[in-house]
Amino acid sequence: MEYRGKVADEFAAFVSDAATTEHTIGYPAVVRELPLPSARVLDFGCGEGHFMRTLQRLGYEVVGVDQSPDMIAKAGLGALLIGESLADLGEATFAAVVANYVFCTMDSLGKVAHWIQEIAKVLQPGGSLIIFHSNYLEINEVQFSSFHTSFIDPPESGARVKTTLGQGLVVDDWYWSEGDFVEVFALAGLTLEKVSRLYGDEGTSKGVAPFLLFHVKKIE
Repeated sequence: MEYRGKVADEFAAFVSDAATTEHTIGYPAVVRELPLPSARVLDFGCGEGHFMRTLQRLGYEVVGVDQSPDMIAKAGLGALLIGESLADLGEATFAAVVANYVFCTMDSLGKVAHWIQEIAKVLQPGGSLIIFHSNYLEINEVQFSSFHTSFIDPPESGARVKTTLGQGLVVDDWYWSEGDFVEVFALAGLTLEKVSRLYGDEGTSKGVAPFLLFHVKKIE
């Protein structure tokens, strides 16, 4: 959530124009898991606001948050700059929270746990947390139309993952296992209901699922 300067510009351009694999496979799957339009949704780690604006066009009441001032400036109306908590949201609560490619940017499990706990505070009882995440265990060194990953296989929890986006923007991600997520969900009073493997036409043609979708509920 902290891309700044030139990297922020390049990442925003990638999401808007070049993230074809994500646009065709991942984002529609996230929308299908949301409550009906008009529900209040938090886009956690909204970046330059592409997905937030998509949800707004679909009729959702959306608030986007990010830690990058450069990204928030691009996101515009409905986006809020945050520090190390979600306290600036005040008393607001949400029927659903979406997190697209956010937790893979966090370099410690402690950070992941902290933000999951912050999300749990603003999620309504019975509400959903939908996490759109790379399926690192299947995609190492597989070239997709919009990205490519490289790391020591198999990765250990906390392993650094080199991800090349579009035509050459290289960013560092970190691998966290399903077990890691289950642990931090439980600490926050959340439960993992299921994990969906997303193929789409491109994944099917390559025989791998490039993305995972975590379906998480707040215990009522």
